[in-house]
Formats: sequence, C-alpha cells, structure tokens
Amino acid sequence: MSLADMMGMPADQLIRRFGISQKLAEGVLAFKKSALQASLEDNSVSVLTILSETYPLRLKLALGEAAPPVLFVKGNFDLLNSKSVGFCGARKASQKGLAVASLCAEALVKEGVNVSSGYANGVDMKAHISALEHGGTTTIVLAEGIQNFRIKNDIQSVFDEDRVVIVSEFFPTGRWFISNAMQRNRTIMGLSKAMIVIEASMKGGTFSAAMDAIEHRVPLFFADYKVDNISSEGNRYFLSKGANAIRANRHGKPNIDGVMRAINRSEELNSTSAKQLNLI
Repeated sequence: MSLADMMGMPADQLIRRFGISQKLAEGVLAFKKSALQASLEDNSVSVLTILSETYPLRLKLALGEAAPPVLFVKGNFDLLNSKSVGFCGARKASQKGLAVASLCAEALVKEGVNVSSGYANGVDMKAHISALEHGGTTTIVLAEGIQNFRIKNDIQSVFDEDRVVIVSEFFPTGRWFISNAMQRNRTIMGLSKAMIVIEASMKGGTFSAAMDAIEHRVPLFFADYKVDNISSEGNRYFLSKGANAIRANRHGKPNIDGVMRAINRSEELNSTSAKQLNLI
C-alpha cells in the first residue's frame, strides 16, 4: 500500500485493518493535513504496514499479534529480512564491555551477519560503529519518530546509507520516551535471529529485553567476562541460571560458534513457518 492510499483511509478503517490505536489513527490523519507527509517523502522515508509485502517476515513470526502494525523505514530495505543479530547493553557499560561489544560485532560481520541495535550511547553505538568499520551492515531501531533521526558524531565517519536501514514504529515526529525504548527493544529482538547482551543490570531496559527474548524463544547469549560493576549484575544472574555464554577463544576473540548455530536453526524454523503461512 502506498503512503497516499494509506493517508486516504478513514480512521475507523485504519484501526480495523492495521490494528492501530485510535490515537495513532487520528495522528495519521492529522499528519495527512500537514507538511509532514511531504517531508517524509522528500527524505525517502517509506511506510510499511503489517500487510505490506516488504514488511519483515521475521518480525511477524517472532512477535505475532504484538508486531508493530506500522513501520517507518529509511535506507537499505534488504536489511530488514537479512540474517541479523541484535545487541543490547548498558549505556554506561564498562570499557571492557564496550570492547567486547565491538569485537562481537566484528566477528559477526565476518560471518555475513547484520548487526541490529537501538542507537543509544554505549553498547548500542559500539555495535553499530564496529559493524560499519569492518565493512558490514547495521539496522538502527529508534525509540522515537524517524523525523528526529540525526547521524551522531560518533558514527558519522563510518556512516554509509547503503549499508544502514533506519526503522521506527512511532509517529514520525514523536519524542523519545522510556516506554518507547522498552518497546523498541522488542522490535530489535523481533528482527533478530539471536540476541547478545553485553552488560545488564538487574532492572531496566536491558534486563527487560532479555526477559522478552526468553518469552519469545529468541536465542539469547550473554557476554561472560570478569567485570565488577552494577551494570553487569544481570549477566551474572542469567549466566548462573544456565544462559548461553559468549567467552573468549584461545586467540582472545569472542567465540560466536554458538550464535551461528542458533542463527542456522532459526533460519530453518523460519523457512518452515513461512511455507506454512503461504499455505494458509
């Protein structure tokens, strides 16, 4: 469905067809009457509804009815259905944690895996930057409207629009909220075939994202290294419960063999699920 067609639908039809809230439907119609629509088109932002052929299949399969009904997308659309691993971790991670995030992203890129994260400072930004620095691709999932996106100074030198896709499920001019960040983390998880947690405290967004991954049976991995700070208490907790661990190999690099096995299993399951969807 084109943006113009979507904008031409009445509010009640938008609600019924796409499962969006009354508030969002009213916002869509208000947006039709403003210069925002033209601004999105001028900035090459596309609108994907959950019924669009280009809507990420993985997101539908992973989140089901909880999948975002509408996505605002800019950049390399192919990355939405690529083999991706999500990164989550503390904004104020230790220097060791930031280094591990960078090394894990580098290792995945060398295996042809896309890196997905939330564009926050700390672990997220390190993962995005490392992916691009080493010739890979990255998915930036926003916790605010896509019209607020700006290329941050830290990533500017390696930013390549051909190797990046920017995604938001929020109204285009919407502001950042904590609740948005929690919801954004679920979308990162839904777009990913596995999740890597670098440093998690015992509460907050990263811990919640890990619990969501367990609930939705997304393979979950925790970086396992010695660091004594509050931002890593969640890692120790999950690892003590038998969570999958990423440790250094004999060369001092992250051993991602388990992650790659999980990705391959996920692709097999998704292929089967996709075939079943086509038969319904």
